Amino acid sequence: MCKYPLLIRELLRHTTEEHPDFKLLKEAAVAIDEVVSNINEGQRISELQSRVIELDNLIDGLPVCQALID
Repeated sequence: MCKYPLLIRELLRHTTEEHPDFKLLKEAAVAIDEVVSNINEGQRISELQSRVIELDNLIDGLPVCQALID
């Protein structure tokens, strides 16, 4: 998926503004950038959630300090 922005940028670089596809390529560039951004954000959130689960598993294995309960 991350290769598409590069492909579209290359197509834009070699397409004149007068070409009938230029406007569509610009729109595609914006759209694919949004998609890639959403994918990256989803991956970041997933990694953070995995880390929270790892920390939760570590905490579950610790003994409870009685002084904190009282």
